[in-house]
Amino acid sequence: MTPTNPTTINDTDVGEVAADLPNVGRGALGAAGLAGVAYTLCMFFTSPDGPPVATATAQQVRDHVTSNGTTIQVAAIGGMLGITAALIFFAALTRQVRDRLPRSLLGDVVFSSGLLVVIYQWLMTTADAMTTLLPNLVGSDVKRVDDTTLRGWYGLTGFTHFMGDLAVVPMSVVMASFSVAALRGGLVPNWLSWAGLVFSAAGAIGIVGILAAVDALYAFWFIAMFGYWSWILAIAITCLIRRRRRDSPSVASA
Repeated sequence: MTPTNPTTINDTDVGEVAADLPNVGRGALGAAGLAGVAYTLCMFFTSPDGPPVATATAQQVRDHVTSNGTTIQVAAIGGMLGITAALIFFAALTRQVRDRLPRSLLGDVVFSSGLLVVIYQWLMTTADAMTTLLPNLVGSDVKRVDDTTLRGWYGLTGFTHFMGDLAVVPMSVVMASFSVAALRGGLVPNWLSWAGLVFSAAGAIGIVGILAAVDALYAFWFIAMFGYWSWILAIAITCLIRRRRRDSPSVASA
């Protein structure tokens, strides 16, 4: 009698293991799709550029706030909606990874890096809106705010602008971690996963360019940033398509 090796896995076993692989829930697909589209659309709600932070006088800041108050307020509303959509989107991506790869650390990496992106966008929206909205909240008017105080408030936009340059790090980590998980678990088409890895690599090069002050590498930052938003939208649309296929009885579950 030929001894059997308990560690040997035959073709039937492989099929059974594959059949036991958890499916991604319809709710996670739908939430990622709808929230991802909303998140992308909200990026168009941006505050207008004001005078240079380093040289702006208090009067220039007042003139900017007075002439663009409504636009800044609308941008703040859009920013808060975008933050809400982003929280749902990253949570939905995390759920997909955990459903498909329950023992992997990648889901936690997707969530934590996505949360850092949300924190950056929250601070950016707050800094852009405070020169318009904060005076009213404290019962004053921007024309009566002390010059030094007003310039200090406006100076925070310089901090968040630089923070935006460095925010490509968590953005790249989101793309890289989800793309690796997608390649392992078949969450999205492979070309979309590879695109995410390329954009994340561009982000890494761009950050080196910023921190080392190498202008020639700064172009990679733009590739990563525009790639990030394109990738988010593509992921969202893919999730909506896969959810629709899950709902169709004539198509096998993803």
